[in-house]
Amino acid sequence: MKCNICGTSYEGKFCPNCGAPATTETPVVNAAPSVPVAEAKKKKPIYKKWWFWVIIAIVVIGIIGGSNGDEETPTDTSAGSFIAQSNDDANSSTTDNNSTKDNDIVTSTEASSDNSSTVETTYASDDVVNRFINEFNKYSDFEMSDIRKGNIRTKFFAYANDCYVEMINANDAAAECFSISINGGKETTDRTKMLEVAADVIKVLDFSISDDKIAQTITYLEGEQYMVNDYKITEDVLVETYVPIVELSYGKSDCRIDIISYDFKN
Repeated sequence: MKCNICGTSYEGKFCPNCGAPATTETPVVNAAPSVPVAEAKKKKPIYKKWWFWVIIAIVVIGIIGGSNGDEETPTDTSAGSFIAQSNDDANSSTTDNNSTKDNDIVTSTEASSDNSSTVETTYASDDVVNRFINEFNKYSDFEMSDIRKGNIRTKFFAYANDCYVEMINANDAAAECFSISINGGKETTDRTKMLEVAADVIKVLDFSISDDKIAQTITYLEGEQYMVNDYKITEDVLVETYVPIVELSYGKSDCRIDIISYDFKN
């Protein structure tokens, strides 16, 4: 063998010249020639596989089938919705008609009055009192407010033009009349406000009474310094009591007027 260090030929485990240990020669194995990447066999793309197109075809067929099913469903739903809507419209129409019938309550006085309306608002549980308040509020500039029930079924209180108003339906009682009491104060302005409300009350109790007749009645009462009883305006409407403002020893008295009607009923 030959020393790999000094090149001396020898036999044994060490070189006699340099003392280097002997080495075993490893046979050289020829490596397989490398194949360029470009020359290597290329992998076939997935879209060139036959099964790829089979999967695509199945998916497309599924989508088309699903679309057809979806298009048919709205048709049925639409028909159902139309029927349901038609039923709702019919029910709504029936409800509106019933509401109209319930609200279109017109008494004989309202039908003959130019100031009446076909719809009433519920102010009081008593029909006659409720009818009076409705007609008064439609005709007068002094709308009744703060309406409250009294200690009996047909008695109600309210305010109009800063005056305290008491209404009693006694048509079913011994008096057989509808009574309105208007309470003023102690000053001239209070009396004026009270008589303004009284004029509208007289008109509502009987719309056939002329404005001149009402004005004549108010003028007469304004001039009175003493109590007036049973002042007849018509056969059915009269001023039962008029109490003017009076100077007393302890001060002034409150003014008040009571008006009754024998014909204001249901």
